[in-house]
Amino acid sequence: MSEVVPFTNFPALTESTTIVESWQDPNIGGGGVRFLLPNGREVSVIRHQYSYGGSEGLFEALDVTGGDFSSYPRGWLTGDDVIAFLREVASIPELSA
Repeated sequence: MSEVVPFTNFPALTESTTIVESWQDPNIGGGGVRFLLPNGREVSVIRHQYSYGGSEGLFEALDVTGGDFSSYPRGWLTGDDVIAFLREVASIPELSA
C-alpha cells in the first residue's frame, strides 16, 4: 500500500472532536490517527500492512482511552464502519475527572 491513508477525510462527529496525533510510516505502508472525542475518550484508527484488514485497504480501530490497549481492536473496517465506531464510543457517558 503506497497511497496516503485518508484519515483526515473522516468527518468530525462534532466541532469538539479533534485529531490528537497522526503518523505515517512508509516502512509498513500506512499510518494512523488518534481522535479525542467530546466525552473525553480516545480512539486510535490505523491502516498498514500489519493491521487487521490493512493489506486489503481496510482500517483497524480501538478505544485507547487512558492508554488502555487491553481490549480487542476492531479490524477489517470500511470508512463508514470507522465512523460508526467513533459514534459508538462517543455515545459512552462522559469520563468523570
